[in-house]
Amino acid sequence: MPHILIVDDQEFVREALHNLIKLDQPAWQLSEASDGEKALEICQKAEPEVVVLDIVMDGMNGIETAYRMRQVAPDSKIVFISSNYTTRDACGMARLLDGSFVPKSEAGKVLMPTIKRLLTA
Repeated sequence: MPHILIVDDQEFVREALHNLIKLDQPAWQLSEASDGEKALEICQKAEPEVVVLDIVMDGMNGIETAYRMRQVAPDSKIVFISSNYTTRDACGMARLLDGSFVPKSEAGKVLMPTIKRLLTA
């Protein structure tokens, strides 16, 4: 059963993503982190198959978190999410870190297919 980590500094976004994933896949294990440091702690203890990672966060941003995550959980797949970046800019950053990008505004339609694609890759 896949382990998915949701990382976002906004509680309502974490809750919405959690509910979206659980509605589609109730058996999946979900963890949440409100910042990059907490995300790295979770990754060190239990390497999740997929990390849904906000790019813009207070403290350590998603790009730095992803870079450091590659060192502690190299097999975790990353799905960057953001409402502050254009798809073109974010996709470029995601490719540099071997990840995917989903705009927050499209998460309801695109997040689950993206996660499922990464789990079978």
